[in-house]
Amino acid sequence: ADSNGEAKALNHLANLEGVAGNHSASIGYLNEALEIFRRSGNIGGQSTVLNTLGCAFWCVGEFEKSRSHYRHAYDLQCLSGNRQAQGQALGNLMLVSGEKNDFPQMEALFTQAWDLSTETGDRGNLANLSLFRGRIEITRGAFAEAAALFRRSLDLRGEETNPGRRCEVLAELAHASFRLGEESSARNELEEVLSVIESDPEITGADEPLQAYRKAYETLIGLK
Repeated sequence: ADSNGEAKALNHLANLEGVAGNHSASIGYLNEALEIFRRSGNIGGQSTVLNTLGCAFWCVGEFEKSRSHYRHAYDLQCLSGNRQAQGQALGNLMLVSGEKNDFPQMEALFTQAWDLSTETGDRGNLANLSLFRGRIEITRGAFAEAAALFRRSLDLRGEETNPGRRCEVLAELAHASFRLGEESSARNELEEVLSVIESDPEITGADEPLQAYRKAYETLIGLK
Protein backbone atom coordinates (compact mmCIF):
# COMPACT_ATOMS: atom_id res chain seq x y z
CA ALA A 1 0.00 0.00 0.00
CA ASP A 2 1.11 3.57 -0.68
CA SER A 3 1.42 4.83 2.88
CA ASN A 4 2.68 8.25 1.80
CA GLY A 5 -0.34 8.57 -0.49
CA GLU A 6 -2.62 7.73 2.42
CA ALA A 7 -0.90 10.35 4.57
CA LYS A 8 -1.29 12.98 1.83
CA ALA A 9 -4.99 12.13 1.56
CA LEU A 10 -5.37 12.54 5.33
CA ASN A 11 -3.54 15.88 5.13
CA HIS A 12 -5.96 16.98 2.41
CA LEU A 13 -8.96 15.98 4.55
CA ALA A 14 -7.43 17.89 7.46
CA ASN A 15 -7.13 21.01 5.32
CA LEU A 16 -10.79 20.75 4.29
CA GLU A 17 -11.86 20.38 7.92
CA GLY A 18 -9.67 23.32 8.90
CA VAL A 19 -11.21 25.59 6.26
CA ALA A 20 -14.65 24.56 7.55
CA GLY A 21 -13.58 25.51 11.08
CA ASN A 22 -13.60 21.92 12.35
CA HIS A 23 -10.17 22.15 13.94
CA SER A 24 -10.59 19.17 16.26
CA ALA A 25 -11.30 16.87 13.31
CA SER A 26 -8.45 18.48 11.38
CA ILE A 27 -6.00 17.81 14.21
CA GLY A 28 -7.11 14.19 14.34
CA TYR A 29 -6.45 13.64 10.64
CA LEU A 30 -3.12 15.43 10.89
CA ASN A 31 -1.92 13.27 13.76
CA GLU A 32 -2.78 10.16 11.71
CA ALA A 33 -0.86 11.53 8.73
CA LEU A 34 2.11 12.46 10.92
CA GLU A 35 2.36 8.94 12.31
CA ILE A 36 2.36 7.46 8.79
CA PHE A 37 5.10 9.84 7.64
CA ARG A 38 7.13 9.01 10.75
CA ARG A 39 6.89 5.27 10.10
CA SER A 40 8.00 5.74 6.49
CA GLY A 41 10.81 8.15 7.44
CA ASN A 42 9.44 10.91 5.18
CA ILE A 43 11.01 14.04 6.72
CA GLY A 44 9.44 16.42 4.20
CA GLY A 45 6.00 15.00 4.86
CA GLN A 46 6.51 15.23 8.60
CA SER A 47 7.57 18.87 8.47
CA THR A 48 4.60 19.78 6.26
CA VAL A 49 2.13 18.13 8.64
CA LEU A 50 3.82 19.62 11.71
CA ASN A 51 3.48 23.09 10.20
CA THR A 52 -0.21 22.47 9.53
CA LEU A 53 -0.66 21.21 13.09
CA GLY A 54 1.00 24.38 14.33
CA CYS A 55 -1.56 26.40 12.40
CA ALA A 56 -4.46 24.26 13.68
CA PHE A 57 -3.41 24.69 17.30
CA TRP A 58 -2.95 28.42 16.65
CA CYS A 59 -6.56 28.61 15.43
CA VAL A 60 -7.88 27.12 18.68
CA GLY A 61 -5.70 29.35 20.85
CA GLU A 62 -3.28 26.65 22.03
CA PHE A 63 -0.18 28.73 21.40
CA GLU A 64 2.34 26.57 23.27
CA LYS A 65 1.30 23.52 21.24
CA SER A 66 1.46 25.69 18.13
CA ARG A 67 4.98 26.83 19.00
CA SER A 68 6.09 23.25 19.76
CA HIS A 69 4.88 21.93 16.40
CA TYR A 70 6.33 24.85 14.43
CA ARG A 71 9.67 24.38 16.21
CA HIS A 72 9.69 20.65 15.44
CA ALA A 73 8.94 21.42 11.79
CA TYR A 74 11.83 23.90 11.73
CA ASP A 75 14.22 21.36 13.26
CA LEU A 76 13.30 18.79 10.59
CA GLN A 77 13.76 21.39 7.84
CA CYS A 78 17.23 22.11 9.21
CA LEU A 79 17.99 18.38 9.00
CA SER A 80 16.81 18.23 5.39
CA GLY A 81 18.66 21.42 4.44
CA ASN A 82 15.54 23.13 3.05
CA ARG A 83 16.54 26.73 3.77
CA GLN A 84 13.50 28.26 2.07
CA ALA A 85 11.17 26.21 4.28
CA GLN A 86 13.27 27.18 7.31
CA GLY A 87 12.57 30.85 6.63
CA GLN A 88 8.86 30.16 6.41
CA ALA A 89 8.88 28.16 9.67
CA LEU A 90 10.73 30.97 11.45
CA GLY A 91 7.97 33.33 10.31
CA ASN A 92 5.39 31.05 11.95
CA LEU A 93 7.41 31.02 15.17
CA MET A 94 7.61 34.81 15.02
CA LEU A 95 3.80 34.98 14.92
CA VAL A 96 3.46 32.86 18.05
CA SER A 97 5.99 35.01 19.90
CA GLY A 98 4.04 38.13 18.93
CA GLU A 99 0.76 36.59 20.08
CA LYS A 100 2.35 35.81 23.45
CA ASN A 101 3.74 39.37 23.70
CA ASP A 102 7.29 38.04 23.70
CA PHE A 103 8.50 40.96 21.59
CA PRO A 104 12.28 40.49 22.02
CA GLN A 105 11.92 36.92 20.73
CA MET A 106 9.64 38.15 17.96
CA GLU A 107 12.26 40.69 16.85
CA ALA A 108 15.00 38.06 16.83
CA LEU A 109 12.91 35.57 14.84
CA PHE A 110 11.83 38.26 12.37
CA THR A 111 15.45 39.22 11.69
CA GLN A 112 16.52 35.59 11.33
CA ALA A 113 13.61 34.78 9.00
CA TRP A 114 14.11 37.96 6.96
CA ASP A 115 17.83 37.33 6.46
CA LEU A 116 17.26 33.70 5.47
CA SER A 117 14.45 34.50 3.04
CA THR A 118 16.51 37.31 1.52
CA GLU A 119 19.36 34.86 1.03
CA THR A 120 17.09 32.30 -0.68
CA GLY A 121 15.27 34.95 -2.73
CA ASP A 122 11.89 33.96 -1.31
CA ARG A 123 9.94 37.15 -2.06
CA GLY A 124 6.67 35.46 -1.15
CA ASN A 125 7.85 34.77 2.38
CA LEU A 126 9.36 38.26 2.68
CA ALA A 127 5.92 39.62 1.78
CA ASN A 128 4.29 37.33 4.34
CA LEU A 129 6.81 38.32 7.02
CA SER A 130 6.00 41.97 6.40
CA LEU A 131 2.27 41.21 6.66
CA PHE A 132 2.68 39.16 9.85
CA ARG A 133 4.93 41.75 11.48
CA GLY A 134 2.52 44.52 10.49
CA ARG A 135 -0.34 42.71 12.22
CA ILE A 136 1.73 42.42 15.38
CA GLU A 137 2.57 46.14 15.24
CA ILE A 138 -1.18 46.90 14.98
CA THR A 139 -1.73 45.10 18.30
CA ARG A 140 1.07 47.21 19.82
CA GLY A 141 -0.53 50.43 18.61
CA ALA A 142 2.39 51.14 16.26
CA PHE A 143 0.19 52.11 13.33
CA ALA A 144 2.79 54.01 11.28
CA GLU A 145 5.20 51.07 11.48
CA ALA A 146 2.37 48.70 10.56
CA ALA A 147 1.38 50.78 7.53
CA ALA A 148 4.99 50.81 6.29
CA LEU A 149 5.19 47.03 6.65
CA PHE A 150 1.90 46.49 4.79
CA ARG A 151 3.12 48.73 1.95
CA ARG A 152 6.37 46.74 1.84
CA SER A 153 4.33 43.54 1.63
CA LEU A 154 2.41 44.92 -1.36
CA ASP A 155 5.63 46.03 -3.08
CA LEU A 156 7.22 42.61 -2.59
CA ARG A 157 4.20 40.89 -4.08
CA GLY A 158 4.45 43.01 -7.21
CA GLU A 159 2.09 41.64 -9.84
CA GLU A 160 0.41 39.28 -7.38
CA THR A 161 -1.31 36.40 -9.13
CA ASN A 162 -3.58 35.92 -6.10
CA PRO A 163 -5.77 39.05 -5.88
CA GLY A 164 -7.31 37.73 -2.67
CA ARG A 165 -3.98 37.92 -0.88
CA ARG A 166 -3.43 41.46 -2.21
CA CYS A 167 -6.87 42.41 -0.89
CA GLU A 168 -6.01 40.91 2.47
CA VAL A 169 -2.98 43.19 2.76
CA LEU A 170 -4.92 46.22 1.48
CA ALA A 171 -7.57 45.69 4.15
CA GLU A 172 -4.89 45.59 6.84
CA LEU A 173 -3.33 48.76 5.39
CA ALA A 174 -6.73 50.46 5.46
CA HIS A 175 -7.03 49.60 9.16
CA ALA A 176 -3.67 51.22 9.85
CA SER A 177 -4.57 54.23 7.70
CA PHE A 178 -7.81 54.79 9.60
CA ARG A 179 -6.01 54.60 12.94
CA LEU A 180 -3.52 57.18 11.66
CA GLY A 181 -6.37 59.51 10.68
CA GLU A 182 -5.70 59.03 6.95
CA GLU A 183 -9.33 58.37 6.03
CA SER A 184 -8.98 59.20 2.34
CA SER A 185 -6.21 56.63 1.90
CA ALA A 186 -8.20 54.06 3.86
CA ARG A 187 -11.28 54.56 1.68
CA ASN A 188 -9.22 54.18 -1.50
CA GLU A 189 -7.68 50.95 -0.21
CA LEU A 190 -11.04 49.48 0.78
CA GLU A 191 -12.69 50.54 -2.47
CA GLU A 192 -10.06 48.51 -4.32
CA VAL A 193 -10.87 45.53 -2.10
CA LEU A 194 -14.60 45.91 -2.79
CA SER A 195 -14.06 46.19 -6.54
CA VAL A 196 -12.19 42.88 -6.52
CA ILE A 197 -14.93 41.21 -4.45
CA GLU A 198 -17.51 42.58 -6.88
CA SER A 199 -15.69 40.91 -9.78
CA ASP A 200 -15.42 37.57 -7.93
CA PRO A 201 -17.61 37.11 -4.81
CA GLU A 202 -15.89 33.82 -3.96
CA ILE A 203 -12.39 35.25 -3.93
CA THR A 204 -10.42 34.30 -0.85
CA GLY A 205 -7.59 35.74 1.17
CA ALA A 206 -5.33 33.46 3.16
CA ASP A 207 -8.09 31.59 4.97
CA GLU A 208 -11.62 32.37 3.87
CA PRO A 209 -13.81 34.20 1.32
CA LEU A 210 -13.38 37.95 1.52
CA GLN A 211 -17.12 38.24 0.91
CA ALA A 212 -17.47 37.40 4.62
CA TYR A 213 -15.95 40.78 5.42
CA ARG A 214 -17.82 42.80 2.82
CA LYS A 215 -20.31 44.45 5.19
CA ALA A 216 -17.48 45.51 7.47
CA TYR A 217 -15.57 47.01 4.54
CA GLU A 218 -18.66 48.85 3.31
CA THR A 219 -19.36 50.22 6.79
CA LEU A 220 -15.80 51.50 7.08
CA ILE A 221 -15.99 53.54 3.91
CA GLY A 222 -19.55 54.74 4.60
CA LEU A 223 -21.33 52.82 1.86
CA LYS A 224 -24.96 51.72 2.19
